[in-house]
Amino acid sequence: MEKYIMQNRGPIEVLRMLWRFDPKHRQEIEDAAKQWKSKGSFDPKTMASLILRLKASRIDHKPRQFKVRLRGNAEQLDELNDKQIVRMLPYLRSDQAQSVTMRYL
Repeated sequence: MEKYIMQNRGPIEVLRMLWRFDPKHRQEIEDAAKQWKSKGSFDPKTMASLILRLKASRIDHKPRQFKVRLRGNAEQLDELNDKQIVRMLPYLRSDQAQSVTMRYL
């Protein structure tokens, strides 16, 4: 499978590419895009799902372009397993990553 490079694209463009290559999960991707447009960030559960979809679709992107909203979403982090949390670390700000690492890993 060919790798698609989206290094210089924002989250919406990356989600559009993902939507094209993952028809099975289009509704989930559309919901994530709506979340980004309304809040400018993703909740942890949505981000964990997107990370898997992006990896499966081999879409190369910059994790730091994505923002994860942790405040008010601690219960979602509690639902993630260690592997999902480790995969999410590159998407977090350094202070968020430090806090999550201390609490969950």
